[in-house]
Amino acid sequence: MGEREAKKAVEEYRRRAIQTAQPVELISMLYDALIHHCESAIRCMGEKNLEGQHSHFAKAQKILAELMSSLELQKGGEIAKNLFNIYAFCMRELSEANIKDDARKAVNCVGLLKELQEAWREVRRYQERLHDKHQRES
Repeated sequence: MGEREAKKAVEEYRRRAIQTAQPVELISMLYDALIHHCESAIRCMGEKNLEGQHSHFAKAQKILAELMSSLELQKGGEIAKNLFNIYAFCMRELSEANIKDDARKAVNCVGLLKELQEAWREVRRYQERLHDKHQRES
């Protein structure tokens, strides 16, 4: 298998994983990509790679916009509103980090996003435990 075929196979795997994922799994995937792009942008800042910096920040902001648009503010109550505010804060901070070349703003967002990522992982583990319990009782 050549490099081109391998990349195509990986893309197909990712596409299927996304199509078959549960909502909490999708959120986890978005957080993984979001944090990856933030950390990559920070790395590019250190390397003075402005093109890479901008590209990764733009991808991170696109993911934040997706997370914001997926919130159901009426149903989600205070939690959804708080998440929206955190995402909006990170959106502003990443924008300023990119414009002002200030890695500290991005690093602070990454720390915040990692805390949220861990909370979502806990939700996922809880759902898995409930599912396992339901399976045993059936």
